[in-house]
This record gives sequence, structure tokens and C-alpha cells, in this order.
Amino acid sequence: MKFPFNDDLDLISFLVTADKIGSWGLMGLPNDELSKQNGIIIDKSKRFPLIIDPQNQARTWLERMWKSHTEGCLKWITDPSDPRLMQ
Repeated sequence: MKFPFNDDLDLISFLVTADKIGSWGLMGLPNDELSKQNGIIIDKSKRFPLIIDPQNQARTWLERMWKSHTEGCLKWITDPSDPRLMQ
């Protein structure tokens, strides 16, 4: 049995629309591939996604994106300077 296959499949454009990526960019998400992939993970997650964000770009984006929805409910668990990070 053969399955249809396409070498040119772009997973990002398959999972989200260009409009959504554009709105993420307006809220501060960088336009590189990794940032788009992280945006998809956050957008499609049903629970709590883990974001490794050494430059705080995703943190800034999340604060802008969910500011009106969470109003004080968005909490940060840790950052690289937290002495409890390895625990």
C-alpha cells in the first residue's frame, strides 16, 4: 500500500495560517523558524508547554499576547538566574 507523500511539505504553514503568524509578529514574536515552532507548540498545547527562552523573547511575547486574558494570572516558574533551577 502506498501513501501520498510530498517532499515540499512545510509543517509551519500546514499547522497555522500566515495571519496567525503575522499577529504573533505584531505582538513581538521573532520571525525565525524556531520562534514560529514555539508559537505553534504554545498555540496547540492543551496543558502547560515548556519554553526554554534564554533571551526572554517568548516571555515578552506571551505577556503581550495574554495580558488581557490573564490579568495577573500568568506566573513564571523559573528563569536561568533562579538558584532553584536545578532542583
